Amino acid sequence: MTHDVFLSHNSRDKPAVRELKRELEARGISVWLDKKELRPGDRWLSALDAAIKDSKTVAVLVGASGVGPWQDEEMDAALQLAVRKGHRVIPVLLAGAPESPELPLFLKGRTWVDLRAGLTGAGLDQLVFGVTGNHPRSDPTAVPPPARSSTPHAGPPCRVSPPRLPRVTASKLVGRDQELARLHSLLDAALAEHTPRTHVATMVAWGGIGKTALVAHFMDELAARGWAGLERVLEWSFYSQGTGEQSGASADTFVKDALTFFGDENLAESSASAWDKGTRLATLVAGGRHLLVLDGLEPLQHPPGLLAGTLKNGALQALLVGLARQAGSSLCIVTTREPVADLRRFHSTTVAECHLEALSAVAGAKLLRQLGVKGSAAELEALSRDVQGHALTLELFGSYLERAHGGDVRQRDHVHLETADTEVTGGHATRVMAAYEAWLASGGERGTRQLALLRLMGLFDRPADPACLLALRQPPAIPGLTGPLAGLADAEWNGTVHDLEQAGLVRTSVYQPSVVFGFSKEQSERPSEERGEPTRFHDRNAVRLLGAAVLDVHPLVREHFGRKLREERPEAFRMAHARLFEHLTASVPYWPEGLEGLQPLFQAVAHGCQAGLHRRALDKVYKGRIRRGDEEYSVHMLGAFEAELGALGWFFETPWMAVVPRLAQENQAWVLDGAAFALRAVGRLTEALEPRQVGLKLFARLKDWKSAAISACNLSELELTLGDVAVAIEDAARSVEYADRSQDRRQFVSRRAALADALHQAGRREEALERFREAEAMQGVETPHYPLLYGLRGFWYCDLLLSAAERVAWRGTVDRESAASSRIVRKRAIRLAEWRTVHDSLLTVALDWLTLGRTELYQSVLEPTSRDARAAAAEHLNQAVDGFRTTRQQDDLPRALLSRAWLRSLTNDPAGARADLDEARDIAERGSMRLHLADVHLYRARLLHDRAALAEARRLIDQCGYERRREELDDAEREAAGWDAA
Repeated sequence: MTHDVFLSHNSRDKPAVRELKRELEARGISVWLDKKELRPGDRWLSALDAAIKDSKTVAVLVGASGVGPWQDEEMDAALQLAVRKGHRVIPVLLAGAPESPELPLFLKGRTWVDLRAGLTGAGLDQLVFGVTGNHPRSDPTAVPPPARSSTPHAGPPCRVSPPRLPRVTASKLVGRDQELARLHSLLDAALAEHTPRTHVATMVAWGGIGKTALVAHFMDELAARGWAGLERVLEWSFYSQGTGEQSGASADTFVKDALTFFGDENLAESSASAWDKGTRLATLVAGGRHLLVLDGLEPLQHPPGLLAGTLKNGALQALLVGLARQAGSSLCIVTTREPVADLRRFHSTTVAECHLEALSAVAGAKLLRQLGVKGSAAELEALSRDVQGHALTLELFGSYLERAHGGDVRQRDHVHLETADTEVTGGHATRVMAAYEAWLASGGERGTRQLALLRLMGLFDRPADPACLLALRQPPAIPGLTGPLAGLADAEWNGTVHDLEQAGLVRTSVYQPSVVFGFSKEQSERPSEERGEPTRFHDRNAVRLLGAAVLDVHPLVREHFGRKLREERPEAFRMAHARLFEHLTASVPYWPEGLEGLQPLFQAVAHGCQAGLHRRALDKVYKGRIRRGDEEYSVHMLGAFEAELGALGWFFETPWMAVVPRLAQENQAWVLDGAAFALRAVGRLTEALEPRQVGLKLFARLKDWKSAAISACNLSELELTLGDVAVAIEDAARSVEYADRSQDRRQFVSRRAALADALHQAGRREEALERFREAEAMQGVETPHYPLLYGLRGFWYCDLLLSAAERVAWRGTVDRESAASSRIVRKRAIRLAEWRTVHDSLLTVALDWLTLGRTELYQSVLEPTSRDARAAAAEHLNQAVDGFRTTRQQDDLPRALLSRAWLRSLTNDPAGARADLDEARDIAERGSMRLHLADVHLYRARLLHDRAALAEARRLIDQCGYERRREELDDAEREAAGWDAA
């Protein structure tokens, strides 16, 4: 039987432990506690081991009698489980425990529960929180929230995720009463189902203004209210992942964990596309009384420029837009430095954009006084105005004055604010940090240790785990960086961390090592069928690091120290990143399994490139271990395109155009091609153009004609989707030229077919037909047993062959000649399906289903007596839609959705038709797929009699040179004369 908690205790404390067991069980916690005195013996040890394994949490109880002898064995077993399976271990101090208890080493870094005052409600709530993950119902240190109305809600207790936003003490949040009231009002309105109500609230402000502190305080107030009728609460922070293109910021882990948290673990573990996962997550969040907090979204948005504020991540885009559209009683709170451009159209309805202003002079003075700064109100307010009310600067300034000058505000002139660049976010904070550095540097051994540790934080773009920090502080010292820390005993290191934490410069959290499975290098060299099962990886430092602290600093502090280290101590910067590269590559199996297992290798690529080890990072880690060579594991098995982009970005001097010159040109071309592929896969089609164009030129310069042919063809397909038909034809013709130079006969066929498709979209039907026939003839010579074009090439050919039947079907008239041509294509598609093998891609299968579905759809209109055509069309189009979703790429999904929308309209399912039209439009809009968007508007016009859509279809067809649709557009405009007014 599984229990929530195993109580490890000294037998002398049995009465108190039994009382604790009764209290926990009264709160619904399942407890394991022995019913007899502990006796030595193998049988008992076996039972003990099984009991701990079957418990989700181990609570180590320390009372007046200290730790008992058998408790040591229990703790040892718990320790091993914590290493292997991530079990939670919670130290608990019982009545009679000493003021400074001697805890075992692995417990010292963990947050303990204090029950020395007895089994009080607050203490028990904290223990329940540790066991279940649900926040305590009371917190004796919290400031009571203001009285607010709340919506009564009867139901099960709220499920709350672990807190991920850094907390500040309640007393340090000043001047934000109005903003807190606004957040409570938005949540209350959502829960009360007021109309209209906000579903997404964005808090927008510069870095360091206090967005995170505000929302974290709001969350703590909700916890103190018992979560006010909410069913599930999830908070997540992206802010620690950096703010640049090369930050490695990704939503992959968030989406996986959020889907699991809200109830769809199967989709979370699946290879479905980012958009499908985001759309599903929006439905789950909107389907209950839920609160979702996303902190620090800016790493996943485009920086200032043409696309400023637009989300780069498809899953987050689908999630936030989906929440804005859907009704429900949920609220999503987002903090970001950049307004979320994707949500602008909802500002007057379901999205509230709140701009967080700087602190007033009075509030800033109050904050300074709380930090220990002494002076008159006028002096403190003047300082607040001088730093423009920037909360982080005030906190740094206050801490500096208190530590260095006894809090005397008159010593403020040690910080030269007049030289700060006020145009740069946090410019004043930078000047304060410079003063802090100078003071720490002159502060003897203790100060130089603190300064060295802060410099280490500049090496990371995320919280620094203790394993990485341990690697950095190991001898030999890195000259100019780790001298004060090298070989430092753990106690002295912890003291340095404590000093910085007390100063408010560093935040800590308990390290929770993950369990990673994978294949050894020896296993990786075997054929896949002989490789065996992945095994658990054992980190030799795991035991030492249990309970150690993860360190984090504010992003602006991290950026300051990272920039200074890079500019002023470049050799130390390089050596430190090289050491992190070596550590991280050794911290997981040679081929780790799963996205979580790959994270250290993605990190290693970033550190390796910053160390100047670009070739090793690319060949040995990225290609050899992340991609697994030709297996392309991270892409084909995990669909980790976001993480791929984060890693590839480090090989660019200017994303996504200029690759670092230290890579050989062959590798430069490979990187450009990989970046273009990943950008297209995540829907960033416009950005994919540049690396594709630069890569093509590089392949041509290298006279790698096969790669040049493939690259030119990919570029043509991309241009075609984006709606630049004329240029697409030019690059498709270039791909044929390069294919002929390559002398690779397989390239002859595929590149001619791509040119034929581009010609077809331009309305040059006869030329396209000639090229398709030429390609198919070559196919027959090359592979006589497969004489027809198949896969994507076969789909393109069938698309042309069906175009006449499609046009006649739209007219809704019986036409047996067109029906006959549709049947011919159907026979071709059936034959292609008969040729399928287990090696065919999911895309090929989905394309075949789409062709079959379209032939049956047209046949059902052109020849109404055709038996069961619509039922067959529905089956095949559903299979096509599902198949395209599984491929994780969105380019072809709109085709299937539009065909299904037409069928649903014919079968009296207007809601289903609208849903498919809306989804196809969303995909086309977010990917700038203008040809698909023209089709969407043309279908919407004809199915819904929408004149505005018809006008937009004409504009796009004219703009793109999409002549393939010209006749259908003319037909629709003639039909529109008979429509009722829209």
